[in-house]
Amino acid sequence: MNIKNIIYKRKSIRKYKGEPIEKERLLEIKELIKNVTPLYKEIKMQGLLVENGVEIQKISKGIIGSYGKIEAPHYIVVTSEEKEGFHENIGFAFEKLVLDLTHMGLGTCWIGGAIKKELLNGIVEIPENQKPVVLIAFGYPEDSNIFNIELSSGHKRKELEYIALGTLNDTWEEIFQGVRRAPSAVNFQPWRFYKDHSEIHAYVTEGNIITRNLAHFSKLDMGIALCHLKLMCEYKGFKVEFINQDLPKRKGLQYVITIKVK
Repeated sequence: MNIKNIIYKRKSIRKYKGEPIEKERLLEIKELIKNVTPLYKEIKMQGLLVENGVEIQKISKGIIGSYGKIEAPHYIVVTSEEKEGFHENIGFAFEKLVLDLTHMGLGTCWIGGAIKKELLNGIVEIPENQKPVVLIAFGYPEDSNIFNIELSSGHKRKELEYIALGTLNDTWEEIFQGVRRAPSAVNFQPWRFYKDHSEIHAYVTEGNIITRNLAHFSKLDMGIALCHLKLMCEYKGFKVEFINQDLPKRKGLQYVITIKVK
């Protein structure tokens, strides 16, 4: 799998064909869900497959909120313990799954919002001490040609120099271009990366009075961007290690994690 091509192909899909995915493929997806790689191994989380998407569609008004109704044949309910970093953990782990599904020719869409646990009674069994955090809709896109795009085709994204600071050669510009393609809520792109020799310090924007209400989305987006960063580094032949350092806040930014690159 050429991960760069997959990153550039991925789009948030809101319209799906009604037909379900083949049983054999769903079994493969179940295994992928079971084996996602977390950012923080100490935080327990789980992906719960909802094969019959109608079950989620019936309660969508209580879940999807401002996203609008996204009718997909299947969904994944992602649950987690509420610990420091759990949003970033989910974004990091399940964005790799999203890219795997893209590689299969399937459309996906992250769906956030206030998900009431009781609404999911009888649909999925939520582990004790965990709460539902986010949904991922998936299935065959209504437009079968939607992934046929050139690598150069543009998405609305912040300029590279806005999200990545430091000395960037051609290799690192290519890596961060892949990070720029990461999806984010309302296209906010709250991640900022400071490259310092072999270390990259990751920060998330604190936002203004309005966008602070989206803080949980920003942390989820940060995890998604970290997934793209790791995959793009590995694509270019680097090894990656995540470490926590005692770094001060920058103006309007909160430190998240440091990436050591070898």
